[in-house]
Amino acid sequence: MTKKSDRNFIGTDLYALTVPSVLPFIPKEYAAAKELDDNLIKLRSTFVQKYPEIRGNLQKLVFDTMKESEIRTGQKGGKSIAWHLWHMSRVEDFGLSRLIFDRKQLFDEGNWSHRLNIDIGHIGMDMPATEVEKLNDKIDIKSLRDYHFEVENRTTHLLDEIDTLQLQKCHTSDYLEKVLFVEKGLHKNARWVKGHYKDKPIQWFLMQLLLIQNFGQLGEIIRLRKGFEPDPVS
Repeated sequence: MTKKSDRNFIGTDLYALTVPSVLPFIPKEYAAAKELDDNLIKLRSTFVQKYPEIRGNLQKLVFDTMKESEIRTGQKGGKSIAWHLWHMSRVEDFGLSRLIFDRKQLFDEGNWSHRLNIDIGHIGMDMPATEVEKLNDKIDIKSLRDYHFEVENRTTHLLDEIDTLQLQKCHTSDYLEKVLFVEKGLHKNARWVKGHYKDKPIQWFLMQLLLIQNFGQLGEIIRLRKGFEPDPVS
């Protein structure tokens, strides 16, 4: 939940953005997810409206105003703003490519591991602290920005293809094993995720990996950003 003190921190009412417009369409249980078809148009309309707003504010909040050293510095050796931007983009790229549609990730097509200067192929869930520190130190910030916006552009274009999806389809256990662990989408520490994803329909992944995780990572970036210069867009 967004705290009252965080409202308007990035030049938009984050509370109003996340709570009234999104939560009515987010199921608390899987059974509720089966009843969301009637809300899909509203959900997509909300996403189309808010997604560019989130990304535009991130541009102002981070890339336009922060030094590279600030972006890659974590609090007390923890996850940095760079880590959260990387994780946001990796989850979105992986989720859209392998769990919503069935196509190659941009990460693989564009040789982004080399360009980002990190040899980490998974998306960051249950990531060991040593890898977090390595990413904070080594990731190329310019390439991170490029990857961030390439993922954004593809997401925007693929929204037009949602109607082609079988939204109630659930992935088989074998498919989840393949994309999560054989393809190394997840770190081996995150075996629990397969059980969490079991029996979830594709429309659940649309909400969880494109809406909820974006809002969550934005909140973490806002929290970390408060430790540096005053908010440039308030």
